[in-house]
Amino acid sequence: MSDFSAVRVRQNQSLVFFVLKLFSQFVFLSIFLLLSGCGVDEPEVDVNRQIESGRAYFLQGQYRAALIGAETALQAEEANEAATVLLAQVYLAMGRPRASIARLESINGTSKEYFETLAESYINRRKYGSALHLLRQNAKLFDESSVKYHLQNAAAYFGIDERDKAREYYAKAAEIEPKNVAAQLGMVKLEAVRGDLEKARLTADDLLSKNPENLDILLVLSDIYIRQGDFENAETSLTEAIGALPVVDLFTKQRAQIMSALVALLARQGRSGEALVYQRSLAEAFPMSAENNGKFQDAIASLKDGQIRGAARLLEEIMQTAPGDEASGSLLGILRYFDGDFESANSYFENSVDAEIAPPYVLRYMATNMYQLGQLGRIVRSLEGRIENSEDANLLAIYGVAALNASKEAEGIKALQRAIALQPSNVRLTMILAQYY
Repeated sequence: MSDFSAVRVRQNQSLVFFVLKLFSQFVFLSIFLLLSGCGVDEPEVDVNRQIESGRAYFLQGQYRAALIGAETALQAEEANEAATVLLAQVYLAMGRPRASIARLESINGTSKEYFETLAESYINRRKYGSALHLLRQNAKLFDESSVKYHLQNAAAYFGIDERDKAREYYAKAAEIEPKNVAAQLGMVKLEAVRGDLEKARLTADDLLSKNPENLDILLVLSDIYIRQGDFENAETSLTEAIGALPVVDLFTKQRAQIMSALVALLARQGRSGEALVYQRSLAEAFPMSAENNGKFQDAIASLKDGQIRGAARLLEEIMQTAPGDEASGSLLGILRYFDGDFESANSYFENSVDAEIAPPYVLRYMATNMYQLGQLGRIVRSLEGRIENSEDANLLAIYGVAALNASKEAEGIKALQRAIALQPSNVRLTMILAQYY
């Protein structure tokens, strides 16, 4: 073998040894890392500590930190009731009762705080019937001697315009706690609704003198002033309310409510420049909401001009960024219904319409669409909570026909009779009822 060949062999042997050594080190390191990974546990989350710190942050107005605490606890214990209630309370403060309800209804809560928060969420969502049902079902747990129980009943009855019942519960709350502001303010609102605005204003003024900078009193006062045509004092009340807002790290429902009222008030007086200042603040806080609102207005304008496809395209764009938008989803459902695309309409109605609070015209189209799909039982289930107090003859008729065909004869006959009483000249309704007999 030549010297050159010997050198090449030694070089090759050295290279092989180097590769083998490197490979053995890699295998050793991999095994070490694998074994190390098996031996190290993720740090365990102290759920109770997360909840307690979250509550403390919430009371201090640090809502972001409160959200993190609640969500961290729920990642460790998905159905933890205390963490669920905390998260729902933050959602409520942010003006998101729909999210609050969804979170609370995802678990089977048992505590008084759980049911109080759920009742409050229903009231904020204007689901007054659901709130009253919940309060009745859990009266013992709520403790009927508690002020909160009576205030929530009063608010729910006020929402469905049963004023005597609302007055009764506000009076019970005031009897237990004579200086309770919410109970006294409830009486003020009842006076205002009855039309005695001056008495309501005087009572609210007196209440404010004893509870200066109370946001709820200032908001009620501003509403009374507006109804009296006293825009100057209304603006003063709303401006004072902004100054009285607690310092928090997120844009709250109260702040949005006050700013929206100021925008409407200033615009009503032709002071669009000043209104724009507050409108910009709202747009900065809810950029997507402001953009979608603009698109929705454009969609309505397109519909008025007969541009159905253009309107539908804008509404679909809104639904892409805000899948639960009720107004856009409902309108898209109606447009799909007119197109004869009943399945697509059904999908939009299912995801966007809450039958308990939807406007009657939306319910009519939703129910008619269900009828086209042969979902008679679903019509009955969807509408039964709204029929008792409905004065909409068409809605009563749809429900009546569906009930008759879903083996609910008594309910169907009663609904049709009420529809005929509202529209005695409607021969078709009379014929439907006559055919049944």
